Amino acid sequence: MDAVVEGSVFREGNQARIIAQLIDARSDRHIWAASYDRHLSSVLALLGEVAQEIADAVRIALTPEERTRLARGRPVDLQAQDLYLLGQHLMDSGKPQDALPYFKKAVAQYPDFARAHTGLADAYGVLGHSGIMAYSDAFRNQQAEAQRAIALDEALAEAHVQLGIAAENVNWDWGTEETQLKRALELNPSSAPGRWAYCLFLEKVGRFDEALGQAKIALGLDPVSARPYLNAADAFYYAREYDRALVYVKQIPETIRQHHFLGGVIYREKGAYDHAINAFLKLADDPHGLGHLGNAYARAGRLADARATIQRLQDHVQKNVIGTYEIAVVYAGLGNKEQAFAWLEKSYSVRDKGLTYLKIDPCIDPLRSDPRFANLLRRVGLPL
Repeated sequence: MDAVVEGSVFREGNQARIIAQLIDARSDRHIWAASYDRHLSSVLALLGEVAQEIADAVRIALTPEERTRLARGRPVDLQAQDLYLLGQHLMDSGKPQDALPYFKKAVAQYPDFARAHTGLADAYGVLGHSGIMAYSDAFRNQQAEAQRAIALDEALAEAHVQLGIAAENVNWDWGTEETQLKRALELNPSSAPGRWAYCLFLEKVGRFDEALGQAKIALGLDPVSARPYLNAADAFYYAREYDRALVYVKQIPETIRQHHFLGGVIYREKGAYDHAINAFLKLADDPHGLGHLGNAYARAGRLADARATIQRLQDHVQKNVIGTYEIAVVYAGLGNKEQAFAWLEKSYSVRDKGLTYLKIDPCIDPLRSDPRFANLLRRVGLPL
């Protein structure tokens, strides 16, 4: 990284003062600085103005498309903007359930607010990914909100990110996902959400060197909020670099559920089953945590406890379909291949999100040598 933009915002009523400066990262020398007083309704438009002035200061030649993108700026309803920012803060803090109502209120207040629709798509996606909301509801809502955002603003990179993720989860359409993610990074190479989404896509299809390269870029783009550390731990976990993954987990606040989940899966793969079980017990109210708890019990030799989690998971399946993949995970830990594959087939029939991790999930390693595994990979559209 050659330079860093630093800034601060001071708000009084509906007025804001924004101070921005560009600093040479190697020498700590100030290259450019400016301050702006604006009405809050024009703050989003100001972002493009600041970016243009920075480009002029460092003599970067912008393409016509980049100039158009920076120049576009639409007034936004102040109340909707505040609601959106509160929702985004909660997303960055790892609290999608709390963020969702703020995004909903923002789009109700101002239906043409593309960023709020994108935030809503993001919240739905994370809620589905974590198993808090039924997959079919979460991912179809994610797709619909992303499509609305793009219809309002085709050049909004984060909306393409959400549409790409939804294509994977709704249709297992890996080609469309990569196209949408590349479009997002073409529109905004500095989009941390875009880098993380592309990182996870590359992991799932087995392109780990490229994935970790994206993770490194993304960490540099957003080193402050909790989400980069969650994503980095995730990336190194699936790359089987467990010690490096644990470094990032330890930087995630314990108030965030994913701190315990990621710590649990990492400790389990390192063979520290007691640590893993203690972490998963904090999450046993949701099918993801419960399934991995069952797998940890099985691998720790606590077979009766592992089988007890299967019954609890079946209750989840009956209520909202979620949990079929997790039951397969427990059976894989128990060494029961027939039941594991039976439940993977049930996962396939309901398009369980867990199958998108089939190529990389360490829990499924005992099944990989079976010919049925390669067949299932092909049907989900993943490379062998």
